[in-house]
Amino acid sequence: MRSGFTLVEMLVCISLAIMLTSYALPALSTLQLKMTAQSMLTKVQRSVAFGRHSARLYATPVTVCPLKQGLCHDDWNQGFSIFIDADRVGALDSNDELLTRVAFSHPSDKAMYNRRWLRFDEFGQSFGSNGTLNYCPKGQKAFSKQLIVSNTGRTKIGHKSDRPCQ
Repeated sequence: MRSGFTLVEMLVCISLAIMLTSYALPALSTLQLKMTAQSMLTKVQRSVAFGRHSARLYATPVTVCPLKQGLCHDDWNQGFSIFIDADRVGALDSNDELLTRVAFSHPSDKAMYNRRWLRFDEFGQSFGSNGTLNYCPKGQKAFSKQLIVSNTGRTKIGHKSDRPCQ
């Protein structure tokens, strides 16, 4: 007597596996977007903390902003730079030192911050009132998250943003 599976049994098993996989794939893409948002915002949070600690370590102002031709601007979608801003003008010039550059994980990711830049003074405090960076992975508002920066320079990750992803 032979043991094993017949061709029909194998085809039934394979077709069941394909049907179960087709039901699971949409849930996996949703999970991937949620995890991407959490991971990217954690990366941004650590980068902002690095800027704050660098300001305290070097006892000099450090600016966090998106750069375009060496000047801070308000398009946060392509990522941002962290640099020592010795003359406090919001521009990376010959007197300054670039510390790091942070890019978002996907070209269609959207990010908005309610200021042109975030600057830490030599004590690690940010100027002005609280700031909020909204991050939408692949531009999808349903999976958006917020990074809230207090005027003391501390950060926390907030829940889904009410602001539109632009």
